[in-house]
Amino acid sequence: MGFLRQSGVAGLVVSAVLLSTRVTTAQSAEELASARKWFNEALADESQGKCDVALEKLLKVKAVKDTAPVRYRIGSCLEALGRLKEAAQSYDEAVTRADRTQQDVAAAAKDRASAVRKKLAYITLRPDDPSSGALVVRLDGEQVPASSFGTPTGVNPGKHTVDADVDGAPRFHADLVVDAMSSRTVRIATSVAPRSGTTSEPSPVLPPNVESPGDRSRRILGWSAVGVGGAFVLTAGVLLLVRDRDIIAIESRCPSNVCPLSSKDDVTGIRNRALVEGPLAVTFGVLGLAAAGTGAYLLLAPPPKSKPQASFTIVPTTGGLAASFGGHF
Repeated sequence: MGFLRQSGVAGLVVSAVLLSTRVTTAQSAEELASARKWFNEALADESQGKCDVALEKLLKVKAVKDTAPVRYRIGSCLEALGRLKEAAQSYDEAVTRADRTQQDVAAAAKDRASAVRKKLAYITLRPDDPSSGALVVRLDGEQVPASSFGTPTGVNPGKHTVDADVDGAPRFHADLVVDAMSSRTVRIATSVAPRSGTTSEPSPVLPPNVESPGDRSRRILGWSAVGVGGAFVLTAGVLLLVRDRDIIAIESRCPSNVCPLSSKDDVTGIRNRALVEGPLAVTFGVLGLAAAGTGAYLLLAPPPKSKPQASFTIVPTTGGLAASFGGHF
């Protein structure tokens, strides 16, 4: 809850600041009385976690008396509701509006604004022809001034849309999701007009220097498959070495394929083990090569347009191990 959480008496201090505000001729005593009531109720709502209710009341207070403490509490509620960009702006307003008796509020607001901005996501818009005077770019429906092109713009974490038109004709649309404390660059292609008669929006364009969640999953799965494949191939090699050692042991105990009766049980056990080791080594080798090949394909081949999710499963069976490769869209 920001400033309120940091001190149990912070709400009383802020309330006292508001109550000490002098009545001006532009405001009636009834308006100020209502504002004080809303403010105190908002403090109680915020302490109970009902920040949406508190915010509604604080906005009504601001319409009557716009002070640094009111702006601070609005910022605190916005921050709790995840509206980080608006919260930072409200904290900045609190710093600007603070008078000499409200320097504690100004200091707290400055600290909160700095902390909130570290949690923001940032989007950089790069049109292919930023100098075109007919180009209009909108981020979440709000027009972006040309002076902001190429400069990171702080946004709330979550879903966002980018649209661009030239002379009122739609040229570009992208939907993207940005995480907190992350940066995305969107390259806006507007040089080619949409086909005549089409009403569909262009597909979202991801910046070339940013990895999409699907590409990241594909890369992780690819390296995992290569790692599993390498481990299986190594296991196959070890099994073959052990099998060769067992064969040598049998030959040393049974020269000219004649085994002494005293070594019969030992030789039979070694022989049975060697019979298992051979097929098992082949199974591990085949699975290892298949897994490594799948991983290499996922890492090196361009992702399909539909970006299916590939799967690789090792299943134990009565005869050894089996591999399953599949995917879904």
